[in-house]
Formats: sequence, C-alpha cells, structure tokens
Amino acid sequence: MNTPQRLNAVLDYIEANMTSEIDLNRLAEIACQSPYDFQRMFNLLAGMSIVEYIRKRRLSLAGLDIRQTDDKIIDIASKYGYESPVSFARAFQAFHGMSPTEARKSDVSLNLFHKRVFQITITEVMQMLRKDKIVVKGKEYDASYFGEVDISAWSDNIKREFWRLEGAYDDFVNLPRSGDALPFNNYPPIDVQVGQMFVIDYTRKDGTVERTYYIADGTTYGDTECTTHVIVDIMPALRVDKIGVNGKEYDASYFGEADISSWTDFIKREFWRLEGAYDDFVDLPRSGNGLPFNNYPPFGIKVGDILVIDYTGKDGSVERQYLIADGSVWGGRNSTPEVIIDIMPALRVDKITVSGKEYDASYFGEVDISSWSNWSKREFWRLEGAYDDFINLPRTGDMLPFNNYPPFGIKAGDMLVIDYTGKDGSVKRQYYIADGTVCDTMNCTCEVVPEE
Repeated sequence: MNTPQRLNAVLDYIEANMTSEIDLNRLAEIACQSPYDFQRMFNLLAGMSIVEYIRKRRLSLAGLDIRQTDDKIIDIASKYGYESPVSFARAFQAFHGMSPTEARKSDVSLNLFHKRVFQITITEVMQMLRKDKIVVKGKEYDASYFGEVDISAWSDNIKREFWRLEGAYDDFVNLPRSGDALPFNNYPPIDVQVGQMFVIDYTRKDGTVERTYYIADGTTYGDTECTTHVIVDIMPALRVDKIGVNGKEYDASYFGEADISSWTDFIKREFWRLEGAYDDFVDLPRSGNGLPFNNYPPFGIKVGDILVIDYTGKDGSVERQYLIADGSVWGGRNSTPEVIIDIMPALRVDKITVSGKEYDASYFGEVDISSWSNWSKREFWRLEGAYDDFINLPRTGDMLPFNNYPPFGIKAGDMLVIDYTGKDGSVKRQYYIADGTVCDTMNCTCEVVPEE
C-alpha cells in the first residue's frame, strides 16, 4: 500500500469507530508510521490535525443525529465522546454556528464536514489571470488575480476570489489580526510564500460581497502553514468608562454590544478593553472557558489586552467575564481565555491516601449532576503537592474541562480528585491531572490511573 492508501485505511477505521475511543497510536500503526511521523504527514496532506479531523467528523455526525432522529441531545453528546452537555453545546455552537437545540428546531443548513479521501495529485503553479488595481487605505496596489473557487456546497457564501497584493507586506504586517486563518492549501495553486499579502472576496448568496485581507507572516497551526486575517478597518472605542476590579479602577474602552439571542440563553454581550491591566491579570488562574478573537468587534485585539464582557440574560441579569489575550491558540484560532477573578477558597482540608501515600486534600464542595447524568453528584478535592507523584501515571483517555470544576482556580500542575455518587449511594473515585492538555478548544484535566 502507498501512503494515500494507508491514510485512507486510517479514515475507514475512524469512520467505523466514530462512537468509540480512537487511539492515535492505533491509527499510526494502520498508517505504518510512528505516531509523530503519522501526525505530521496527516497534518501536511489534510491541512488539519488528525484530532481536528475526528472532532469535525463527530460534530458533523452529531448534527445529523440531532436533525434526523428523536434521540436526546444529551445522549447524542455522550455517543460522540462528550462527557458534559456544556462542553458539547460549546463545541457544537462553534462548529455549526447554532446551538444543538436550535439545530433540532431550525431548517438552517448544518456545517457538514464529510469524510476525506487521499489521492496523489500533481499540479503546476498557477499563473495570474490578469493584473488589477486595488486601493487599501488610500494607497493603490498592483493586484494579481487568480480566479474564483465555488464554496457553496459547504458555506453560506457562493464563492471566493483571490488576489495577491504586490509589494504590500510591509504596509500590513503590523496591523492587528482577527484570529481567523486560512491554510496555504485553501488557495489556488499559486505558490503562497511568507511575505505575501492577499485579498479574498467572499460573495454571499444574496449577492453582497465581503472583502477580507490575509497575510502570509509565517504563522502555523500545528504543522500547517497559514495566512492570518488582518483587520484593516479598526473600530474606534465608542467611549471610555471606568471599571473597578478587586479594588483597582481601570480606564475601560467600550466597543458596543452584539445580539446573541438567536443562539444562546443571553440577549446580548457588551465589550470593554481594560487599559494597562495585563500585568495585574496575567498570573490569575484560568477557568478553561475562552473566546476566539473573531468573536469580538473588529477593534484589533492583540496579545497583552484584557477584555471585559457583560452577558445580559433574558431576565435582565448580567454576568461579567474577564478574558486575557495571552497568546493562547485553541482549535487553530487565537483566543482569549477567561480569567478567574473571584477564586473560591477551600471549604476544608481533608486527608486522602493514594497508593499508600497520604496527601492534604483541599475540599471545594459538590455539584448536583442528576439532571443530565446517571450520577447524583460529584465532589471535588485538590491534592496538595501531588503532581510529581502522578505525572508519569497512565491516562485513561477521559478528560474534564476546567469549566466543569468549581471556580477555585485550576492551574497546570494541579492534581484533582472527584467522587461520583450514584443514585444507589455507591461512590466512584477518579483522579485527574492538569498537565496542559487542551480538548475541544478548552483546557482540560486528564484522568490518570494510580497504582494499586
């Protein structure tokens, strides 16, 4: 078998095991490569990581199950490997652009990601079709035109058209990025090179056209070379407010609100940037939640920014979140993780013995999970000074996002104990480690198996 045939065998295996745990080592065996070489090869040929491919296929199939069956959404979430309905709903919303509930009720097209097939193709570098002129911010550039691509089968747009702005890189390289990216292999075969600047026009089904600007600045997501979206028209602040956090007042540039009532339980969210606040927030713990740059108004987020978002509920209540632009990338997009301002203190300190060794265990209470689980509740402890004793233990493959824990400020290097109490009174104890793992674009803890 040649490489494409082996990779197609991998894809066949994934399809047959879509509702089971998929071991990357097993996929590498099928491809007759080491796990490292397999993941690099897949990323290079598919334009995405193998984990991202599986995630997209599962979310695509989950959307079809929701649309075409009467199965409970919580059961569909579990079927495709999501332990909590919250993490499933967030991933589903990010992928399909609507909530699972909305997908069931709506006729809006789902974002279907179909099984791929690998083939060997040999292409020549495409020559420009014509030379145009494009004006950006009052400056005119020569623009090499490379035609259009039909994207109506998988997008709300009909097509996208491509130009390369000649000699424009230096004028754009210092502009802020939105967080969106487009891999080199999404362009026509025009030999994209670092140092080039591109214009892409997206034509919608109503005939309107959205112009976007992408720069080849050396960005890679995984092993995939990408162009990143540049914000040319930066939104100015509408006003400057004052926001107090933990007793300190900051200037807060206000950038308006966005209606989110059609796909969330909130009516709107409002955006502020806290000026000069980064150093006060950078060492605070993260919740595991986050928001990609492209979910903000186009005011030019950059690393070092602190953002405040107010979510207004349909009952008029307001939930405030604090997010930090610290260089995090989730799911191939620049993102702002949520910072925990009000850290929950331990309710008490217990003693927990694991593999014959006793640890201080800070207890953070319990959470009722009976409405969506076969368990009645789960209780949380943090084992103090235990990380080094657990870091080399085997993982089960189960993961729990940071945002499934009470807000006591999980950080990499923590060891967590969770007791699940069944409806019959039985208790199952699990051990989770915060080792820097990211799952479904969220920071996660991984279940480890202690020695008997």
